[in-house]
Amino acid sequence: MRVVFMGSSEFAVPSLEQMVAAGHDLALVVTQPPRRRRRRGKLETTAVGRAAERLGLSLFAPESIRDPDAVARLQGIAADVAVVAAYGQFLPKSVLTWPRLGCLNVHGSLLPAWRGAAPINRAIAAGDRLVGVTIIRLVSKMDAGPMLSRREFELAGHETCGEVEERLAVVGAECLLEVLRVSESGELPELLEQDEAQATYAPLIQKSESLVPWGEESSVVVRHVRAMTPRPGAWSWLIRAGEPTPRRVVVAAVAALEGDFGHAAEAPGMVLQAEAAGVVVATGGGGVVALREVVPAGGRRMLAVDWVRGRGVSKGDRFGDVADPAAQG
Repeated sequence: MRVVFMGSSEFAVPSLEQMVAAGHDLALVVTQPPRRRRRRGKLETTAVGRAAERLGLSLFAPESIRDPDAVARLQGIAADVAVVAAYGQFLPKSVLTWPRLGCLNVHGSLLPAWRGAAPINRAIAAGDRLVGVTIIRLVSKMDAGPMLSRREFELAGHETCGEVEERLAVVGAECLLEVLRVSESGELPELLEQDEAQATYAPLIQKSESLVPWGEESSVVVRHVRAMTPRPGAWSWLIRAGEPTPRRVVVAAVAALEGDFGHAAEAPGMVLQAEAAGVVVATGGGGVVALREVVPAGGRRMLAVDWVRGRGVSKGDRFGDVADPAAQG
C-alpha cells in the first residue's frame, strides 16, 4: 500500500514503525511543526517527526493542514490511503476524500465512547474498566466515521494514562496492519456504523481540570491522579503554615487507604500524617489517600517519604485550590 501517515505524539509511533516493517510504501509523514516546550527552550520536533527522521522517511510539518499549499502537496501524491493517529489537527474535506481508500484513524477508545482529544484520560477518570482501540474511516464529524476494527482489554485498576496509552499504541498498530492487509485486495474491510445514541466525548484536558479534587471520595482522587499521569499532571496547591505563598505540587502517585486516622472533623486536603511511615491526606467522604510520589515546584519526581525528609511537607499543611477559602486554612 502507498500510504501517507499523519501523526504527532508517542501514541502514533508504533503504527508508523510497524507499517514500515511490514513493507508498506510510506510516501510522506505529516506531523505538527516543532514547538518550544518552555518559553525560551529550543524548538523540538514531535515524537513522530523524530521517528520519521530515524527511519529515513520524507517529513512534512505544515502549520495548518488546511493551508492550500499543504493540501496541494498531499493531493500531488497518488496514495492508496492516509493513516491518521494522534495528529492534532482537523482534516478538511479536500484531504479526507483525496486518497483512493480515504483516511483511516487509529483512535484510543472503544468508539463511539470517548470521541475527541483525550479519550484515555477521560476513560480512566470515569472509572471505565474496559478500554481499547478503534480503527475508523474518517468523516467530517469528529471521530464519527464507520468502524473497521475494534479491540478491547480490561484494566487492572492501577494503570496510569501513560501506561494505558503505551499498550493501546501497540494494539492500535496491530489492528491497523490487519486492516491494511485486508485492504490490499483493493477494498476496505466491512464497515460498521457507530451508534450515535451511545456517543460520549473526551475534550482536551484544561489546566483547571487537572487540579486534584480532594473533596471527592478517595477512589475518585486515585482515578484522577492515574488519569492525569504523566500528562498533563495532577497538581495541587500546598498551603503551609507561616508561608504566605502556596507551593505548586504535582501529585504523581497515590493510593487509597483504609483505617481510622482520627480526621472526622478535618477538611479534605489536610495532611494527617507526614513522617517516615508515609504522607496521608484527607479526602471527601471521610476517606484518606497515601501520597506515594510527588514533583515539587522546580524539582524532580521523588518518593513522598523523601519529600518529608527534606521537610517539603508537614502534618497540618493543606492541599487545595487557593481560590477555596477552606484550603487556605
